Amino acid sequence: MFEKTGSIDAAISAAGLSRFGKLGEASDDDFMFSINNKLMGQVNLVRIAQHHVSPNGSITVTTGLLGREPWPGKVPTAMVNAALEGFVRAAALDASNGIRINAVSPIFVTETATKMSMDKAGTMSAIETAKAYQSCLAGDMTGQVLDVRDYGKAE
Repeated sequence: MFEKTGSIDAAISAAGLSRFGKLGEASDDDFMFSINNKLMGQVNLVRIAQHHVSPNGSITVTTGLLGREPWPGKVPTAMVNAALEGFVRAAALDASNGIRINAVSPIFVTETATKMSMDKAGTMSAIETAKAYQSCLAGDMTGQVLDVRDYGKAE
């Protein structure tokens, strides 16, 4: 992608899958899938993007609430979200050319819950969620994990 686009001002990743599972039930495959997909997929994006983002540009990855507020039965996902947050804090210290590296930690998105016929209580709309990503683009912070609840209104 970067070979085709050249230099960019910012990169945002909201990609990555992870699996749920209880401590005694999650398999090695569940953990490795989560590590290789959600964690290393975004880590590798940052590693590559840093060479293509303009000076003073921004790289933002997506973690999730479970990294700081785990739920029962979600061990692999909680682990990779917390690891990604640690990576962002450390990588920001090493970033050069003023490149800022941050993460957004969303809660469940209302539109997704609606599409999945789930309860929308405690969710946040995509528009409200996007405010945290916008803050990463426009702000001057680096090494931060932005909780979307600080930027938008939950349903």
